[in-house]
Amino acid sequence: MKEATPVPQPSGGWLAPAPQAAAARRSAAMRRAEYLMSVTDGLLSVNDVVNAAAEPGNKALLRITLHQLLLSQPGWGQVRAGAAMDRLVSLLGLRLDVGPLRRLPLSWLLDPRAAGTRLLAWLDATTPQMAAPWPGFPFTPAPGACRPDRTDRHRPLS
Repeated sequence: MKEATPVPQPSGGWLAPAPQAAAARRSAAMRRAEYLMSVTDGLLSVNDVVNAAAEPGNKALLRITLHQLLLSQPGWGQVRAGAAMDRLVSLLGLRLDVGPLRRLPLSWLLDPRAAGTRLLAWLDATTPQMAAPWPGFPFTPAPGACRPDRTDRHRPLS
């Protein structure tokens, strides 16, 4: 049987034969699904997927949407993922409707023209905010902390 050869296009590029293109599409979809399932199972974090998508050999991961990635985490639902996406948009000063916001892919996040600002905003929006350990932290001592007695400061050690 004769092997299929790429077909020249008017733009000057080449298209792969249909069976080869279909196999590549299936392989890319499987790779995306594997990464999302690894996040769901707790084997990978969201940031692990973002780091993997930034590597040259993982072009297929760039099509995963940010909303889909957030929802794949254990314990994350529509409300929490929507709040993280809203925070991302507010940190970047963007005005996007809910529809386009849910379709933002990892390629948008890692776009080199953004010079890392989108990635930093993503990390800020998805990292849990730590509460202060006590009111007035770090300017007031911890409740119940022992304050040194100033009279003991100059007493000689025996």
